[in-house]
Amino acid sequence: MAEYKKADLKSKLEIDLADNDTGAITAKTIRNSMLHIVDSVTPIIASGSDNYYKYSLDIRDSGVTTANSPLNMIHSQWDGNSVSSIEFVSGDDTTNKEDGGINFYTSNSGVAIGGVGKQKRVSLKPDGQVHIYGSGVNPPIRIDRSHPESGVAIYVRTSPNLLAAGSGTNMNFGHLDARTNTLTKRFAVDTDGKFGIGHEYPSEPLHVRASGNALRLDLQSSLTNTADVIISKYKGGEPTVQNNLLATFGLGVDTNASGAARFFIGYDDDRKHRVNFGEALFVVTSGGKASVGSLYPKEQFVVGDDIGKHTVASGDRALVVGAQYGNAELFIGSGNTNTDISNFARFRWNSSTKQQIVETRSAGITRHNQLVLDSTNNNIGFASSGVRRTDWRPLFNTHVYASGAATTALETPIGSQSAIYIGSNTSGSGDPLIGNWSTIGYKAYIGDDTEDVLKINNSGSFVPSHLTIDREGRVGINTAAPYDNFAAGTNYFHVSGNDASMMVGNNATYSALRLLGSRSTTDSAYIQAGTSAADTGAKLVISRFDSDTSNISDFIIRSDKTTYHGNIALNDKYISNDGGDEGIRVTDDGKVGINIVPTYELQLSSNSAAKPVSSVWNVDSDERVKTDVSTITGGLDKIDSLRPVKFKYIDDYCHCHDGVESDTYYYNFIAQEVEVEFPEAVTESGQDILDRDTDELLVENVKTLDSHMINVYLVSAIKELKAELDAAKARITTLES
Repeated sequence: MAEYKKADLKSKLEIDLADNDTGAITAKTIRNSMLHIVDSVTPIIASGSDNYYKYSLDIRDSGVTTANSPLNMIHSQWDGNSVSSIEFVSGDDTTNKEDGGINFYTSNSGVAIGGVGKQKRVSLKPDGQVHIYGSGVNPPIRIDRSHPESGVAIYVRTSPNLLAAGSGTNMNFGHLDARTNTLTKRFAVDTDGKFGIGHEYPSEPLHVRASGNALRLDLQSSLTNTADVIISKYKGGEPTVQNNLLATFGLGVDTNASGAARFFIGYDDDRKHRVNFGEALFVVTSGGKASVGSLYPKEQFVVGDDIGKHTVASGDRALVVGAQYGNAELFIGSGNTNTDISNFARFRWNSSTKQQIVETRSAGITRHNQLVLDSTNNNIGFASSGVRRTDWRPLFNTHVYASGAATTALETPIGSQSAIYIGSNTSGSGDPLIGNWSTIGYKAYIGDDTEDVLKINNSGSFVPSHLTIDREGRVGINTAAPYDNFAAGTNYFHVSGNDASMMVGNNATYSALRLLGSRSTTDSAYIQAGTSAADTGAKLVISRFDSDTSNISDFIIRSDKTTYHGNIALNDKYISNDGGDEGIRVTDDGKVGINIVPTYELQLSSNSAAKPVSSVWNVDSDERVKTDVSTITGGLDKIDSLRPVKFKYIDDYCHCHDGVESDTYYYNFIAQEVEVEFPEAVTESGQDILDRDTDELLVENVKTLDSHMINVYLVSAIKELKAELDAAKARITTLES
């Protein structure tokens, strides 16, 4: 059969099917004409004004009367196999028959190869909804764009509701591996509206699960620096409108400069869902400081009003409880919200009296003013019972105030002494000049101190030794070191005369030790040891010490000026600030070392010395004191032969030289290499280097280098270089001319 265009087919029909009542129109003629029509369906284009001709293709039903039933279909075939279809179906309105939909079918495996054949993939419902039916692991919708970085994949113009899942169904979003059709779930929304990021089954309204950083907010700074996160609470079971608002808090960062910021939590006072930094209740700075009630804490943690910065060292930390008006208080305790049955310690700064007060409460009883630290006089007070006067201040370093009997215990676990002052008829003055006072104290044995006694003094002072008792029960009068049961014997302790002298021995001629401190003359105070008479013109004379230096452990002179007439023998020891083996050391032949036994006239233990202006020493260089003077030549060759090096010192050398580090590079020459050209510049120090662990000799007689000669030859080398340069310039000038 043949295909015809519309005009040609109409002409043929007019000829083949003539308008006559009789004739020889055979069945073959009609069959052939109909076959031509079938073959020509594709190019037929309808025309005319009748409903039948309004559309290019009009598909009608064959008397369908039921709802949601097929009206007609369009099929496509591949080699005789039906592979896809478009099905037109009726709607729900069986009365007016004015609604309908379209179903689309495709097949990914035909019946001939054991597949299920065509399956419904897409439905366009009468109300405009699009239903997409998926199967297997393949995604029902895939959008391929030629420019994946531009525009959007799905655009919705009017409806704000973009995506939804059926009631009771979770929604998961993620990334699909196109190679394996595997979905990696990134975030989910469950049936209760909980949102999970990195978690398929969120248990909170927002549930984030991640390793490392979980949530990040990148916000830009503004002049106001209001809170970045606002949290509001409304009445339960009521609409979330302003009238049902209960409270609003904000979290934010206040900053206007890099590295200087403050994280804050504040309360919305004006109920405008806006929290400014000035409304902050809690602040943490980028420098690690925090505060409750202060915007700019200057110490590690501030509660209340800031009282300024008082720590000094970079490692210092402080907790501040401050109040600009009124008292500042800190409570530490246990119990519950009922104040009457709680147990606590209360620390209070009294802004009126300028005192730090500590009191406690237990068993329903508050013990007021148990400890008072007075900033006006640096004293400490204890109120053990009764009620103290409101204007009372402790007038001693330690002052106990009590009604009735006052008992006090002093215990010094590792200290050297403790004392108690006892007063009567004082009128509550606390003044040792008013009334009668006595002291009882214990002087403990510490180091070389020979005192280990209890003192009882009938005065308001712990200085005298009116009566002493040592740990063996020995009693002394006016001595802290009693010798016998009663140390008043002539041979053991002797105080006699108005000159307040003390003598140990039978008499002045044969005394072992004599001290005389005259009040009537100015030239007779002395200490005499041995039987030789002391110089009566001296203010202090020590005429003899034992030759065994170990007997002299400490000799102290307190004086604004000390004059020595004669040499000072150090006996191979140091002059130092604390008496240790460091400082200035002088050898028998006059060599001076600082922190080292010197082998030179002046020697330092480390590379640590300074002058305010110049880095070199002054030397005598007067022409009048010099002879046999000659000009140095060959300086350039000698300097060129030297090898400047960068190096580190061995550990054993650094161990015996303070300030020299084994992991630090130093710069100089090798003494043995310099010695080849400048033998006079290298000398042997006489110093050996030993193994720090085994004392094995590692380096014998360390060589030293005096760079002065090299400096002189450097000048000679520069002069030679200048001469060569001048000659070269002259040749260049000649050549150029």
